[in-house]
Amino acid sequence: MGKSSIHLQTAKGGTVLHNARENYSKSVVFTDEKNELWNDSKTAFKMFRDELEVRTKAYTERTGQKLHKTTSTMISGVVNLEQHHTLKDMEKIKDYLEKEFGTKVIQMSVHRDEGKLINKENQDLKLVSGKDFFLNAKDNKLYFDSKFENKINMNEWQIEKNYHGHFEMLGLDNEGKTLRKKMNIIKLSKLQDFTAQSLGMERTISNVIVNEKGKAQRKSTTNKKRLDTHEFKEQAKIINETKKDLVSEKDLKKEILELKKELQEEKAKRPDYAKLENMNKLLLERVHEKNLTINDFKIEIDTYKKEREQLKKDIFHPTLKKSDDTPATNLEVANHYIKQNKSLKEQNKTLESKVITLEEKINSSSSQNDLLIKEIKDLKVKADLLENENKSLKQKIKDIVSLANEKIKSLFQFKVWNNYRFKQTQFNREYINEKQEDHWEELVYDNPKIETLYNENIKNELIKIDDLIPGEKETLNYSKMNLQDILNLNKEDLKEAQDNLKELLEKDKQETAAVNIRKLF
Repeated sequence: MGKSSIHLQTAKGGTVLHNARENYSKSVVFTDEKNELWNDSKTAFKMFRDELEVRTKAYTERTGQKLHKTTSTMISGVVNLEQHHTLKDMEKIKDYLEKEFGTKVIQMSVHRDEGKLINKENQDLKLVSGKDFFLNAKDNKLYFDSKFENKINMNEWQIEKNYHGHFEMLGLDNEGKTLRKKMNIIKLSKLQDFTAQSLGMERTISNVIVNEKGKAQRKSTTNKKRLDTHEFKEQAKIINETKKDLVSEKDLKKEILELKKELQEEKAKRPDYAKLENMNKLLLERVHEKNLTINDFKIEIDTYKKEREQLKKDIFHPTLKKSDDTPATNLEVANHYIKQNKSLKEQNKTLESKVITLEEKINSSSSQNDLLIKEIKDLKVKADLLENENKSLKQKIKDIVSLANEKIKSLFQFKVWNNYRFKQTQFNREYINEKQEDHWEELVYDNPKIETLYNENIKNELIKIDDLIPGEKETLNYSKMNLQDILNLNKEDLKEAQDNLKELLEKDKQETAAVNIRKLF
């Protein structure tokens, strides 16, 4: 059976959020059991503000003064619990606090996620959550450091949880009086009695007694024999000198933690930590026996550090480092060069093999080269023929498109005129179909608007050469263009026109020559 204890004090900032686990806390490390909560921070703060307003008003009405700024308006209570206790068990204590002190409890919580780790081999070696070890929420593992670099081997440690509950309450009673004035030793002692009884736990030893006059007071140590001044000073001097010469458990723990940090920075291996733990165990025994002097302690620590430095010299290469800028061991350096040498040998073998293959190809490739050259020449001839055929086909398609577009233009002219003058006589609608060279010019002359309609829409009616031959530009029909239109073309179009003209002239010469040859035969 555990011992009960309840402690009341002025609330600190963030306690309501901490109780509700609504903010990060380093001390939270265990996740196997769920906490319990009555009123989250939002509900608790609303209740607090409402109650504080009522109690502050009561204070002002009673005293005629405003509530002082330094008044403790919220009190926190912490109570020891056992694993089986729940919020229901705490409700009795809540009712007791509200009845005896006239307060109002605004929040309660049960925490099962804090505690200690105790070393299985050395029970005196204890780690406190949030101080000596931490939880990494990503992998749900415990670490010696808050950077989560040195993982704890849980096979070496046992868990000792700190089961406890929290109360948050108003610091003023119903009349606006502070609870501090009501917290006398008798009431607090009775609170401890009730807490132990309601939780079914052993009550801690009371240090309150009632004297002969019936007044309560704390136990005194005045019954011990009083030393005279000289005896007291001499004894104090001896005790102080002894304390100065001996190493305390706190000093040892501090030094061991510093050495652990060094091991973490060096990314030491498990045997290094085991050696440090072994030294710590031996030194801790001497501390408990009170025979570890400061001088002996310094010698032990210095010897350990020198051995570590020598080990580093034996292990780590003096200059070379790894990719992450940490020292490389001599063994790692040797393995690196061995792998590098092996890789170079394999590359050398590969190159030798390639050289032999090339030599064989050179020796046997003379006849093959001649055959390849002939095949390449034949392919070039075939490629030229295909290119010429392709050009010829393209030209035929262009000619067809050009002829089709001329027909489309004539039909579109008729369509434009017909739409524009649809209500005209049959003679006017059919006039455009007569095979006259200047019929369109005459219509345009008399009706200028139809030329605008024609020019704005004709492009959408024509067949585009690019739709038939992707990437091919439209060849302009210069025979249908006047000199001014040709001169208005840009330089690239003029050059293309020149090239097309030359090609036409050359083609005309060839056709003329062919006709002359046929005449001879």
